Amino acid sequence: HVVKAVVVGALALAAAVATVIEAIGTDTGGVAGYSSGILRSCNNRGTVGYAHTGYNVGGIAGRQSGFMTGCNNYGSVCGRKDIAGIVGQAEPYVALTYNQSILNDIFDEFDNLQGLLGDMLDHNTNLPTDISNHLNALGDSLTGAKDDTK
Repeated sequence: HVVKAVVVGALALAAAVATVIEAIGTDTGGVAGYSSGILRSCNNRGTVGYAHTGYNVGGIAGRQSGFMTGCNNYGSVCGRKDIAGIVGQAEPYVALTYNQSILNDIFDEFDNLQGLLGDMLDHNTNLPTDISNHLNALGDSLTGAKDDTK
């Protein structure tokens, strides 16, 4: 079973499914075998899998590459490899959100650092070429870092 996108609210599986959810090989879970969508506020109270059988077995999802929050497993989970109470195998998924005021503070600090670097270069005109080149490269790196965080 492949679940592409799931939004589940306060789902208690104890009454909805049989006591044992059979492990069929890979990606077996109490709510979803494989999910690349959203699993929210899910609960599983049934046993998932069999001892020494199955890969990617989890109380909520066998394999998860989407977003999961507020899920609980109260049942037993059995399998052979990549077995866990919530997700047997969690594939990397990263969603970064930044507070705009923190970003503004970072931009201000980049500006301050660039200003200090510029002042140092302006007031030290007799620096050896290699030091001057390194400081200019640092300034370019600061500009690139600031541009990358926009």
